[in-house]
Amino acid sequence: MPLLVGGSNTLPSGPGIPDVRATTVTWTSSSGRITSLSDFDDPRSGAFVMPGVAGTGLPDYAFYSDQSPAFDGSVVRGVRAGQRQITIPLHLWGPDSPSCLARYHRLVQDLNPAYGPGTLTFAESDGSARRISAYYMDGLTGQEDDDRTGRHWMTAVLVFMAPSPYWLGDDKTLTFHVGGGSGTFLPLLPLRVRDSQVLGAVKILNLGEVDTYPVWTIKGPATTATITNTTTGESFVLTRTLTSSDTAVIDTREGIKDVRLNGSTNLWPNLGSSPVLWPLRPGSNDVGLTVTGTSTASSVQLTYTSRYLTAF
Repeated sequence: MPLLVGGSNTLPSGPGIPDVRATTVTWTSSSGRITSLSDFDDPRSGAFVMPGVAGTGLPDYAFYSDQSPAFDGSVVRGVRAGQRQITIPLHLWGPDSPSCLARYHRLVQDLNPAYGPGTLTFAESDGSARRISAYYMDGLTGQEDDDRTGRHWMTAVLVFMAPSPYWLGDDKTLTFHVGGGSGTFLPLLPLRVRDSQVLGAVKILNLGEVDTYPVWTIKGPATTATITNTTTGESFVLTRTLTSSDTAVIDTREGIKDVRLNGSTNLWPNLGSSPVLWPLRPGSNDVGLTVTGTSTASSVQLTYTSRYLTAF
């Protein structure tokens, strides 16, 4: 760990206090503790991000291609965004050496990747924010010199690894009921909604820049549920009799892909032989909902998070 070297009781002559910026940065540890990395109002009581932040733009892409002896160049077969590396130069302050060391030890504890990923959040002055799940990789390994440490301050270049390259925006939830209720069901055509069947089309807007995979929650009673993205032609059908006390959750998110009844029973066999758990494309998606065997207590809920290519 870096030690705070001795010196005078005056403030350090290291990096100066930056101007207040519109973007603030916070780190949420795997345990949920939030640390501000942008205490601009009083930097000497905490930390601030210095110039040199990197890794917040477009992710790195890998191209998969084939070459042919018949022509020059290659044919690109696929493009894949890889994991993201984010670099944040940080200046940590304290009114005295013990308080600075205490803040340093708290930060070290909260950055420990052995307990799982944390969350980096970049927030703008208008209240908008984007976040990304990440692991601490490097930066607090113990290097110290006159330019990096003082009596009650230190600097470090924190390096994070984000397994998913995409930044997350707001979570959205839409609920569709049969024949009214607290939610909304807005068919594009003047179809008559009956208690025995939810039938109609809705437009769902994905404000993000890449595909996002939603979570569907179907509350009974119901017998079959057909959910179709008519924009892409993809669809899946859940065939299972649900009582009024049953809830089926179809989680299509990458790395999860799970279908459960009441949080326990596996419903994968009830999706048929080759279900397509489709994503919402960027922009407007026309989605068709058909649920049979319903009553006014039945509902279909959609939850999704917009994903972005950059932090700003």
